[in-house]
Amino acid sequence: MLLFVVFLVLYVLNLVGNLAIIIFITWAGYVAQRYISLSLAGTECILLAVMANDCYVAICHLLHYTIVIGCRLSLQMAATIWLNSFGNSILQTSLTVWLPRCGQNWLDHFICEVPVLLKLACVDTSDNEAQAFAVSVIFQMALLGLTLVSYSYKGTINKLPGRKNLNGIV
Repeated sequence: MLLFVVFLVLYVLNLVGNLAIIIFITWAGYVAQRYISLSLAGTECILLAVMANDCYVAICHLLHYTIVIGCRLSLQMAATIWLNSFGNSILQTSLTVWLPRCGQNWLDHFICEVPVLLKLACVDTSDNEAQAFAVSVIFQMALLGLTLVSYSYKGTINKLPGRKNLNGIV
């Protein structure tokens, strides 16, 4: 919840600031906006996948929850989540920042995205596009896999002894 509020506040401040006064985003502003938005969005995605697994442990291993998910493991998961999202953000941002730019040093967009920056580059950007796509696919497939594994285990919850639906049929 806190992460969502931080992300929302940053987004609203950025949007209001851009709408209130029409200014162009500088290069440093682009890099900061790109890094912060990617790291917070990545953290949120990973947290959702980890929360799905945490929910499985809480439902299926209720009495062992404090043993399986202890304080130390929670801190390790939180640190891993933040490090992974910041690492991904550094990688994605650096793939676009290191490109040589031609001409203008500003972007006339409210939200900085990679395709806009790639249009400013003086060199062939097909390698950068392929690298960004590959990293995004790997990151998203890992999260999707983690979530699907968790929900496949949740399907076994209905098969536990004593679980009945409203009609009393197992």
